[in-house]
Amino acid sequence: MENSTIIYAVTFVSFVVMTTGLALAIWKIYRYRKRVHASIDNERWEQTLSREKIYKDNLIVFFGDSQIGLWRMAPSFGLLPIVNKGVYGEFASKAFDRFQQDVLSLNPRLLVMLIGINDLGSGQSVEAIVKNIQIMADMASNRDVSLILCSLLPVRGKYIHNHSLKDIVQINTKLKILSDQYDADYVDFHSQLIDNHGLFKSEFTFDGLHPSEAGYVKMTNIIFPYLVR
Repeated sequence: MENSTIIYAVTFVSFVVMTTGLALAIWKIYRYRKRVHASIDNERWEQTLSREKIYKDNLIVFFGDSQIGLWRMAPSFGLLPIVNKGVYGEFASKAFDRFQQDVLSLNPRLLVMLIGINDLGSGQSVEAIVKNIQIMADMASNRDVSLILCSLLPVRGKYIHNHSLKDIVQINTKLKILSDQYDADYVDFHSQLIDNHGLFKSEFTFDGLHPSEAGYVKMTNIIFPYLVR
């Protein structure tokens, strides 16, 4: 009887471990497929707009990290002539290396920039992050490209540990000041995505760092008037 109990317990524990591992693997695959599908959707839509010459003299570039890259342009903005240049894992400290190729060489009319959260997570200072964003803002200004600076998004869960809520607010305050210096629009996503504790509202994020589908719908509603103005 005792041996049967032990065998049952071992079997049950093994089952729980296997089920947990399988669930984790499925979740990782889902997140990977979501990133890939967002990229494919954006690329296909950009090809369609390009064929129809929608981009001529009206190009809008969305530039940043995965928070931009995962944003599906077609269902969000329809026929607005947007090219998505979000790169997964991008840092503001490295992004200006591709700024000429991904932004300036396209001669856009408008640049939308959302970047810096990965820099903060890697321990870079508030001043350094804002300075690197300013370098790119200056490059755009020198080419007479209109600019929209977006606030950093909030975080929640495990991301709180290396993304200080206070630093996020401080960076956003400095970005607002920076936008005034360049006569640019400042889009405040942060204040409209947080809960009463200053965290990313759970319904607006799927992992604590990236927006969920509902989060992107909310962000689209916030920024859309700036794009069509």
